[in-house]
Amino acid sequence: KTMSVKRMFDRTIIDMDKFIDLPMSSKALYFLLGMEADDEGFVSPKKILRVHGGSDDDIKILIAKALVIPFESGVVVITDWYDNNWLDARRTKPTQYQKEKKALYLTRNKKYVLSNSEASIEEKSIEENKRKAFEVVEQTKEESENTKKIMNDIRKTLFSNSK
Repeated sequence: KTMSVKRMFDRTIIDMDKFIDLPMSSKALYFLLGMEADDEGFVSPKKILRVHGGSDDDIKILIAKALVIPFESGVVVITDWYDNNWLDARRTKPTQYQKEKKALYLTRNKKYVLSNSEASIEEKSIEENKRKAFEVVEQTKEESENTKKIMNDIRKTLFSNSK
């Protein structure tokens, strides 16, 4: 099974000031990274730079603008991958960069952030609060059922004693 070959780019990303302010060579690299990325947005910028030209400064600029996230392995992930691309889950091939993927968190807005970044901490906090609220509701339901049972037992005892 081969990687998808069709790619999209969301205008909202290229219309952002941080993208508009990029040098043309960094913009070109962003598009090339998007075209060469695997189905989950991971790609080796070194390969792209060797094949198509460009400089390490271009990738450094994309990193500084948070358009890509770098990993020690040399691979990067495109932070807005899921804004740019909608891929049919039945046709996508999982990335070979599973270790790197595990270091990421996908926000509600489908944006990659590092798991230890502030944005992901905020997202995780929201999810944790939702989980805790659900647990409280479940606990309250249990307590309510126990209270009903106790009250029924008391009623039965009182009713049977009054006879």
